[in-house]
Amino acid sequence: MSWETDAKKAGELYPLIQKNDVEACGQLLEIIERHALGVIRKQLKEYQIYDGELEQEILTEGCVQVYRKMSEGFWVANEQFKPEDTLAYCMGIYRMLTVRYGTKKIEELSKTQSLESMEEAGQPVKVSKQQEHDPFEAFLRKEEFETIGKIIHMYMSEFFDFRREPYMLLCLGYAKILSHIISDENKNNAVDWAFAQMSDRNIEELSREFLDTYNRSDKTHQYQWGERYKENLKKAYRCSDMDVIRVAEIIITEEFNRKDASQWCIRVNKAIIDALAKKALEDPTMTELLMNYADFRNAVNKAKNGKKGDRKK
Repeated sequence: MSWETDAKKAGELYPLIQKNDVEACGQLLEIIERHALGVIRKQLKEYQIYDGELEQEILTEGCVQVYRKMSEGFWVANEQFKPEDTLAYCMGIYRMLTVRYGTKKIEELSKTQSLESMEEAGQPVKVSKQQEHDPFEAFLRKEEFETIGKIIHMYMSEFFDFRREPYMLLCLGYAKILSHIISDENKNNAVDWAFAQMSDRNIEELSREFLDTYNRSDKTHQYQWGERYKENLKKAYRCSDMDVIRVAEIIITEEFNRKDASQWCIRVNKAIIDALAKKALEDPTMTELLMNYADFRNAVNKAKNGKKGDRKK
């Protein structure tokens, strides 16, 4: 059957899967099997890997993951999930598994090739160290950079309309984001640097400057402040001298101190990471990316435990 026909059928099965209908789950798995191998082979071909056993290993693991997600009521939690995307979503699980398994296979091959070449040359073999000019080094580095780029994009997408006051977001933005973009030398005294940069200017000006500066640094994505952020700029704020002004008119360095800014950097950053972790539970692609980094991994595990607790209530 064609992709369009199977995608439509998978969408029709979606409501039944939400109700844990065993027959519907079985039908979906049959549909998935018709397309999963093609997805796996296409991804492995990009890595120049042709390995039947590896294909079967990925197929088996993918089937287990998809079935587990269905049995946990995974899709019920995702209110934005569209039934017609069911098949494409499942293929995403297989694609991410292939990336993970393929990368691991490449690492194994590169080590094997290094060992063989050293043995042929009569050199002592050191298992723990790859050759300086590893033929797969560029590929692995590219994969790592792409992963980091995706995580940064997820973080910044959340940042630009996060549910916090504009002055909190700007303190985080200047101290922990712009300080690194402009110069890594600023990261050790980031809050002091941020206060110097923000001095004597109001939030409206700083919002514009931060957005322009960040967008110039990102060659892949362009961002805008979200509607929530823009609405918060219009809110009334009572200053320490009792004057009432718009939030957009606040001069952060006059109204708040460095201790406030430092605390906001920690708390808001953690809140954004926690928000991404919760979303990761609804998207296996995000989970694969975030679990590579300690801060995100801890947050994802915390979110998982919280979700289990909710189900027990």
